[in-house]
Amino acid sequence: MVALTDGAVATSSRLRRRWQRDGKWRHHLIDPRTGLPAAGEVDAAVIVAGEAAWAEVLAKAVVVAGADAGAGLVRSFGATGLLFLAGGSTRLLDGMEAFLR
Repeated sequence: MVALTDGAVATSSRLRRRWQRDGKWRHHLIDPRTGLPAAGEVDAAVIVAGEAAWAEVLAKAVVVAGADAGAGLVRSFGATGLLFLAGGSTRLLDGMEAFLR
């Protein structure tokens, strides 16, 4: 559970809106570098930011960019989050513990 008194939370995932084509799983989050569905290690991201639009953009960007690059991006915008990684592990970004209940 995420508790906020100000700001916004957004999530993005490659696990829900997906389908199979040519025997491969595809999803709606496209990596602009390849034009293909993002193939990183982040299955889903929960982002807390000062504004909803930034939380949404950052959540999608983390799934596309990957855990390390995405964490740096989130930090650079003064936001935080929780990443759900392929294989079932999680990564708590700096400052996120203040919002968890």
